Amino acid sequence: MKWSDLFSRVMPHVPGCPEMMVEDALRDTAIKFCRDSHLWREQIMDLYLSPGIHRYELDLPEQTEVAALICAWQRKPGSEHKEAVHPDINVFRMVRFDTLPDPDKGPIELHVVLQPTLDADGMLDAIGLDYDQALIHGALERLVIIPGKDWSNPNMATYHRSKYLESLTDARLAKANGNTEAPLRVSPQPFF
Repeated sequence: MKWSDLFSRVMPHVPGCPEMMVEDALRDTAIKFCRDSHLWREQIMDLYLSPGIHRYELDLPEQTEVAALICAWQRKPGSEHKEAVHPDINVFRMVRFDTLPDPDKGPIELHVVLQPTLDADGMLDAIGLDYDQALIHGALERLVIIPGKDWSNPNMATYHRSKYLESLTDARLAKANGNTEAPLRVSPQPFF
């Protein structure tokens, strides 16, 4: 999904606002939404280690960066046993190990939360289209709070903030429920 796909749904609420400002507001909202919701989860690569090398460049999808590291595991191919490892990931797409795991124990499986970069022109359709209301309300909150503009309206900023937070809560609940509409069920267990 491109940011421009949402212009027609944002621009009527901020007449006279330049498209570039709307695009920036949508991008900033998407970054914050991904960081706060942890919805955009990916196993980005299997990292094959070399003895003595502590830093590796990540191969991320275009126009993305890592918002958070969920987990990293090392497992020999064909083995069920996996061992947690603890790398650091920085903004330069580099993963670094303070203590280098044994390369003979297999590759490192990295699971991360992604977010758009500051120069991204869009984001993953599955999130952008499902949570378009969050992006629209978050962008409108950012735009109508700007003082001294024809479209300024601090009262509406409060409204759009509450709608954004409502969408963020829905996203977090969907993630907790495994992205299903089915209710969570619990089976009672006898206590002896």
